[in-house]
Amino acid sequence: MLSIAVIGFQAAIVASLLVARVLGGLFNKPALLVGVALAWTAFTFAFVFASPLILLQLCVIWGVTAWLTPKSDTTVRGPAAAARPDFLDALTENDEAWLTHFQDRCESPAELAFLDAMASAFNLTPNRGRLQGDGLSLRLQVPVLSYRLDFLVDDDLVVEIDGALWHSSPEAKARDAARDKALSAEGYRILRVPARIALYKPAEAVRRVRQAQAEWRAQTGEPGPGIPARPAEADPWAQITDWIPLPDHGRKDPAVTLAPSSGLVAPDRDDFLKRVAEQSEEALRVLKIDLDRASERPNIFEEMIEGHERRGR
Repeated sequence: MLSIAVIGFQAAIVASLLVARVLGGLFNKPALLVGVALAWTAFTFAFVFASPLILLQLCVIWGVTAWLTPKSDTTVRGPAAAARPDFLDALTENDEAWLTHFQDRCESPAELAFLDAMASAFNLTPNRGRLQGDGLSLRLQVPVLSYRLDFLVDDDLVVEIDGALWHSSPEAKARDAARDKALSAEGYRILRVPARIALYKPAEAVRRVRQAQAEWRAQTGEPGPGIPARPAEADPWAQITDWIPLPDHGRKDPAVTLAPSSGLVAPDRDDFLKRVAEQSEEALRVLKIDLDRASERPNIFEEMIEGHERRGR
């Protein structure tokens, strides 16, 4: 039977290995545990060699060492797992939380918002590493040439989500222009969506994708696979100012009328924008005056409509 002294000595060995494991973890020195185990091994051969206890002591030393050694976790989870092409290729709509694995590939909140909006708008589901649905396919973080595309729609429309921090400087704009030129030479179309739009107005980002696809199909004559582009909405202010009686009794001065159909090309952009702003302010001022007079002239709106009809004849 083992004596109390022998058992106590083995307990001391175990305690020293436990202390080495704790200290190694605190000071980020994993080799400390193995060093203590080697020291006990040398002690065993030096002082207990040829003893019947040698096998027991060696088993205690290395058995406890193997038990305490941190195990390396080879399981890939989170973004690292989603970044593996074979991982996404295996996903189907029957997999639990499949969208989460695609979301892990997004590199910003704006990209995440855009992905969620696209998945909802087109009923996207995973299919061999991409998302497909309602006649549209979407891939994420696609390597092309020396670039990595944020999103690739239908294998030819590059969608880049541009944050102001990385894309607003002159150098960044020059890099983006060179990138767009290189991708265009390879047959890709480029749609750049500001990050603030993707993040705060994701529906608008989706609309821009629809519009880009609709315009491309109109140019190529390809039938649209169930992806209708939202018709352009008329500017409500343009409709109002068309029939609001201006101070000169409804006559518009063609010199200051900035209608899109006039073909006006402003020689200076700032001057053009200034004139547009001035005309808008004038129209709003006149509208406010007319609304203030409405209580005094109950039939003012009928008069305005009649004036508009007379000008249209």
